[in-house]
Amino acid sequence: MGWLVLACVVLSVFLAANAVLGRCLGGAAARREARVRMRRLAEEGMGPGARTLLRADADAGAGLVERLAAAADIPALARKAGMPRSGGRILAAVGALGLGGAFLGWLFLGGPAALLGTLCGAAAPYLWLKGRVRARMERFQRQLPEALDLVGRALRAGHGFSGALRMIADECDDPIGPEFAQTLDEINYGLSVDEAMQNLLARVDCPDLKFFVVSVGIQRESGGNLTEIVGNIASLIRERYKLAGKIKTLSAEGRLSALVLILLPFGVGLIIYLLNPDYMSVLWQKDAGRMGLAAAGVSMLKGVFWIRRMVAIRV
Repeated sequence: MGWLVLACVVLSVFLAANAVLGRCLGGAAARREARVRMRRLAEEGMGPGARTLLRADADAGAGLVERLAAAADIPALARKAGMPRSGGRILAAVGALGLGGAFLGWLFLGGPAALLGTLCGAAAPYLWLKGRVRARMERFQRQLPEALDLVGRALRAGHGFSGALRMIADECDDPIGPEFAQTLDEINYGLSVDEAMQNLLARVDCPDLKFFVVSVGIQRESGGNLTEIVGNIASLIRERYKLAGKIKTLSAEGRLSALVLILLPFGVGLIIYLLNPDYMSVLWQKDAGRMGLAAAGVSMLKGVFWIRRMVAIRV
């Protein structure tokens, strides 16, 4: 167990130190490389390589941590969360918090707790980032029907498709406004409408947006009344929200029961510990007690998984 804790601590220190050094030493090299590429593109004319340059991350040459973050798809998650931070900084936070969790666990509870603290500290930034992404995508999905209605009204008024996208970019709040503004910029800078809409679909985890993107592609290839199609999609999304609200209301009792079942063992254990600490401390002082705690933790995780599967109904 000791060598595993030591390995986690060394890895955390390495990630944090490499991120700091990469920030200090890699930025100048990245800027020089970007200037050379931009000068070459200016001499040759704006070609397909310009798209790659425009989409490249500003921290592309920052070092090993940036490459590790890209391999873990952290920059893409940061973009989906609407955060201006680089993947290297987030991975550095993973290393720093993992190191801090290991130190606190070792300081208060010893070696095994240091390993648990390392895992919890390292997972905290990633879980926080996933939560930011999920919240932002939910806001996008709630804004989508109003945005589609705005597209329909703009098309009925005689505006073109690009003009309708400009109205969404100007009138709607984050996240749907900036995302459609980026799509409009890509169209204005030379991408086709289909490519720009596919890029929007790659940036946003919204299943309902696929209906809009596919309908735009079909309408551009075979024709049709895009105004009516957009209105029908907006109505469909609203009906899905109504059905999801009804299901959420009907499953509220099951979700409350699941919460009680999850918290009950911890509450009972805390009460017993307050009443009789010696009786309860056997669980972490004896080998049999620690094995029982581990088995109980595994069983609880399995129970939480199946309860979530039962109460989480997708519409």
